[in-house]
Amino acid sequence: MDLATSTQTVVQENGAQAILVDQGKAIVFERWINRWGGEGEPACDLWRLDLGSGEQPRKIIANAAFSAN
Repeated sequence: MDLATSTQTVVQENGAQAILVDQGKAIVFERWINRWGGEGEPACDLWRLDLGSGEQPRKIIANAAFSAN
């Protein structure tokens, strides 16, 4: 939630495992594609969101250490 505007933003849609980093200045979290089935192979990307007004999540690692084997 942006405390200045009270605007809520979903940052973990299809995501999990959020953790605070940089002494609480950002969070890093997983975003999954096809985690529970569906078309295509499952993939897990890591994203970072700096905790400041107007910041947007950005992908930092694509298909992070995921293996179906």
